[in-house]
Amino acid sequence: MPAYTVAEAARYLSMPSPTLRSWFAGIEGNFKAVIHWEVSSDHRLSFSNLVEAHALRALRNAMDHLLAHLGITAYSQTRSARRLPERLQTLRQLPNTAR
Repeated sequence: MPAYTVAEAARYLSMPSPTLRSWFAGIEGNFKAVIHWEVSSDHRLSFSNLVEAHALRALRNAMDHLLAHLGITAYSQTRSARRLPERLQTLRQLPNTAR
């Protein structure tokens, strides 16, 4: 059962609320939502949503560190970070070979 507001979840995940909200709602003209709301009329997040957002934040932070280590400029890094949700969406569509 969804129990967390976006603001609460962002606080627990130590991230900005607008970033977390954009992962669930997308940004028109920029990217689609990469995490989907549980069935909830008031847009609250479930514990599963928190776990998924935590994993996405960890991937994003790892990518930021990698790009910094490689000396990628801030402009390029921002563009790469914006494409991360698209790349994750592509990964979700790959067949699961662990079965």
